[in-house]
Amino acid sequence: MRSIRLFSRCSQRNFKSLCSLLFVVLTGCGGGGGSSNTATSNPPPLIPAVAEMTLLAGAIGGVGTTDGTPGRFNHPTGLATDASGNVYVADTFNNTIRKITSTGVITFAGKAGISGSTDAVGGAALFNAPMAVAVDLAGNVYVADIGNAVIRKITSAGLVTTLAGTAGISGNVDGAGPAARFSALNGIAVDSTGTVFAAEPNQVRKITPAGLVTTLATGFNGLGSLSVDRAGNVHAVDTGASLIRKITPGGVVTVFAGTTTTTNGTASFGFADGGPGVAKFDHPVGITAQSDGTLYVLDNSRIRKVTPDGVVATLPVNKADGTPFIFSGASSTGIAIATDGNIFVAAPAENIVRKVAVNLSVIDAAGAPVASGSADGIGAAAKFSGPGNLAIDAGGNIIVVDALNNAIRKITPSGIVTTVASNIRDQNVSPGGNVSPAFLLGLAIDRSGALFVADPNLHLIRRIGVDGTKTIVAGTGWPDGVNTCGFCGIFVGRSKPVGVAVDSAGTLFVPDGAIIRKVTAGGIDSILACTNMPTCVAAGKVVEAITIDKADNLYAAQAGVIFKITPAGVSSIVVGGG
Repeated sequence: MRSIRLFSRCSQRNFKSLCSLLFVVLTGCGGGGGSSNTATSNPPPLIPAVAEMTLLAGAIGGVGTTDGTPGRFNHPTGLATDASGNVYVADTFNNTIRKITSTGVITFAGKAGISGSTDAVGGAALFNAPMAVAVDLAGNVYVADIGNAVIRKITSAGLVTTLAGTAGISGNVDGAGPAARFSALNGIAVDSTGTVFAAEPNQVRKITPAGLVTTLATGFNGLGSLSVDRAGNVHAVDTGASLIRKITPGGVVTVFAGTTTTTNGTASFGFADGGPGVAKFDHPVGITAQSDGTLYVLDNSRIRKVTPDGVVATLPVNKADGTPFIFSGASSTGIAIATDGNIFVAAPAENIVRKVAVNLSVIDAAGAPVASGSADGIGAAAKFSGPGNLAIDAGGNIIVVDALNNAIRKITPSGIVTTVASNIRDQNVSPGGNVSPAFLLGLAIDRSGALFVADPNLHLIRRIGVDGTKTIVAGTGWPDGVNTCGFCGIFVGRSKPVGVAVDSAGTLFVPDGAIIRKVTAGGIDSILACTNMPTCVAAGKVVEAITIDKADNLYAAQAGVIFKITPAGVSSIVVGGG
């Protein structure tokens, strides 16, 4: 039996608390010419060679490089619009600048999947994680090329040049052209004269059309997106302080919208509408300006409108059916407004760009959201929703925990998907009471073909027989907070079984915090012990995953180390150094 654990944990609130730090590392945002954008800070993924990757089952959804309608993106972040209503997208993980026209998506500059710093025309040019874009009145596009730590310029004909900075060399140096240095570029905007403004976490830099870089203003708390009005004032999202700042051409900084009120030294966050000192922002990440000076701020899950005198109101955007639409706070970043009043929002985690029409209805303008579902079928016709842990049975079939579908699915070697077991948490095996849904995690298969599934929220290990019969083999289904006799078939109150493995004798091994529980087929429960290590694993460190090989050796991943524990209990480190 082979088992693979694919599991990540993240919450929107955790995302928000980390965002200020992430802006310092790798975040992009900005805008200009009536547009702006921002970005998340996830590093580009490792992309295997084409020959190594094939689609086995499920719909790919949004990730891709395809031009046309609806097109495909790979983490679109920064947005900007030109005078003709075209939308320019920093397609970060594709290392390209994409253009959304009335006929669909076009790759405007860069080569998908290849990073670099080459200045050239169109697809011959190379970028390294472009995260923010802005467009001037002449149609020139400016790019915050985050990975290269430079500002790039793309003419309307597609010629890419480096306006300021030297690729691969970061720092904090004013100067002309290649002598300038940038660090953690967060956003970009351009005014009517072609002057470019770039945001770094605690300062705003000014770049003339000739490439001369100076520092305009400092002293911020995690700057995000930028926008410029007709008078040359820069408006900046100060994400760490949840404020909108105004910077005059002379570098004078004031609070334009939001409140500086604090509670016990903590900034006051929220969605309160109103004037200066009354309105509150929760987690502003993007900003764009209309020609009359009205600002639109992407604030976590909502779009906020800020009048030229600083009065904030939340836009009541709706779905096509008229019901309220709430943007995903953890996945929506860039925002830009076109000359016709349509607002565009980038959702990098969903690989789509949304359009908010003047009637405040929301549609998907380009890209395709991840296609989820529960359909059985062959290849791309099959649908999953939250597929996680995998195991491979004796026949080479892949068994998948389809977590959000509350099901176990099987993928044959030819890509045929069927549902092995559904309604895993049915009334026959789940206790009463209100329990919030959670991912089913660990998955293992014994030699008879029976499946074992770990359910951390309900503190259970379930067995699903080859005939589909479901039984609880460990845990009571609800923690009683008492651990009177070791394990005794009952997980203690804080127990969260995140995995499970089974050996040839039918003995279960369950990672539970910093220990591994052992449950024999006869129901005898104990904590795994070793002959040459006190607990087989590192004391106090969470055991993240386990699996068992054909010889019944147990492998445990913990604290940067892979441990091997033989059936006799002899423990050793296979790889890793703690």
